[in-house]
Formats: sequence, C-alpha cells, structure tokens
Amino acid sequence: MRAAEVVRPYGLGKEESEMRAKKAISPELRTVRLVEHYKKLGYTDEWIALRMKSIKVRNYYEKSLAAYGVTSKNYYKKFTDEMLKMWSGMNVSGYQKYKGIKKSLRDNMTRRELELVILSEENAAEMTRKFKPRDYAGHLEIAIESGRQALSGMGSNVVSRINATNIEKGQKKKDDGRNI
Repeated sequence: MRAAEVVRPYGLGKEESEMRAKKAISPELRTVRLVEHYKKLGYTDEWIALRMKSIKVRNYYEKSLAAYGVTSKNYYKKFTDEMLKMWSGMNVSGYQKYKGIKKSLRDNMTRRELELVILSEENAAEMTRKFKPRDYAGHLEIAIESGRQALSGMGSNVVSRINATNIEKGQKKKDDGRNI
C-alpha cells in the first residue's frame, strides 16, 4: 500500500472514508462542523462563540487534572457536579431535570449559565496548577471553591429553566423568576 492511500472500513464509500480520515486528522474541521451544526439549530454567533470557549476551557481543565494524576472521566464529572452545585444548587442530572432536557446540558444553557461554567472551570484549572492537589479530596475542594468563586464573580443567580435555543430563537418560555 502506498503512503498516501487511505484504508477504507468495510462498507464505506471513498468520499465518506476520506471525510472520516480528515476528521480524525483535523480538529479544525471538527470545530467548523460543530459551529455549522449550532447555526443550523438557530443559535446566535455570540452563543456559539461562548460554547466554543466552554469546550476549550473544559479541555484545559481536563489537562490540568491529568497533569496531577486525575485521568478518570468519573472524577471530572464529580468535580463538575460540585462546581455546578455551588452556583445552581443542583448537580448535572438535577439541572437537566430542572430544564426538562435529557441530552447535553451545556447545549441548553443560556449565555450567562455558560459564562459561569467557563469561570468555574478556568478557576479550577488555575487553582489546580497553583495548589497542586495530591489527592481526590484536594481536587474536590478546588472544584467546590471554584464554583463558589464563579457565582460571587457574577453577582447573582443565573439559573434558568429556559433553554438556550428558545432564547436565541426569540421563543421565550415562562421562567420561574430566576435571572436569565
């Protein structure tokens, strides 16, 4: 086989297998596709930019955890739950129920909610690098403090039953009185 030749999985056409190979090679192409997907769903450019930033910050936080020995996705989920609890009073599954969704919570967050996620995870990554926790308890303490500091930085509760797509498309639902 020549070096430039692409091995095609059984049943895939040439174009589809080439696109899969490009996706595997090009994170930029994945990002472009994700932005296109969000635009098709009706999100604004501002919301999409925040969502892309939240993905970047999440990756940064995961790398910070990995640098100090935390590689389990279960631990990352637990830390995220604790951050969310500090500023929303709910863990991820509770927040999904509150919003009436079953899939991606972040894809259904308002801009302000996404901003809190970004603040929480950026702060947790920086605190992890600064304090170099040695165990689960140390990482958990950082996650809790990061969520607390993110809320104090925003100045008010931003939790909303409203899903981002409803706001972005101008289809406001009745909220329960919390800030958007």
